[in-house]
Amino acid sequence: ARGGRARLQAGGDLRAMAELLPRVAHLELDESSAVVDVDAGAIRTGEVVRVLPGERVPVDGTVLRGAASFDESHLTGEGRLISKAEGAVVSAGAIAWGAPVSVRASAAGAETQVASVARLVEEAQAKAAPVQRFADAAAGPFVWGVAAAAAATLAFWATAGASMFPAAVAAAT
Repeated sequence: ARGGRARLQAGGDLRAMAELLPRVAHLELDESSAVVDVDAGAIRTGEVVRVLPGERVPVDGTVLRGAASFDESHLTGEGRLISKAEGAVVSAGAIAWGAPVSVRASAAGAETQVASVARLVEEAQAKAAPVQRFADAAAGPFVWGVAAAAAATLAFWATAGASMFPAAVAAAT
């Protein structure tokens, strides 16, 4: 039961991680203010995206223009906002606060840190630990052994037990 519950929780965590990445990104067409909304999965390394306050960063990358505070608790676990300016590295899924920033993509989609963590969790779920494999292998014979011992005990007491301990039978009835 414990392993099943952990797998369900991890599966829910994987779905939550997938939801960390936005579906739409604001792709900058040039250094002017021209942007076009595109599918975040279509962003390629080297392209520049604009991230507005309150939005999640769609790619791993480097702040190219602007400065903002970022909530990166999805990766670091740290609850504080982290201030980042031009040249700072940001992770996909981080939430920008304060001002718009332009981020040059260094990794997108399946290549981001968030996607890597999700893959590692999936791989860990797919593999059973050595102790888990041992427990699974031992559980079947152990259960049958306990059931056989219980049946033998019942048979013994049902046949020989009453004649061996008549006082115990008299006291019990």
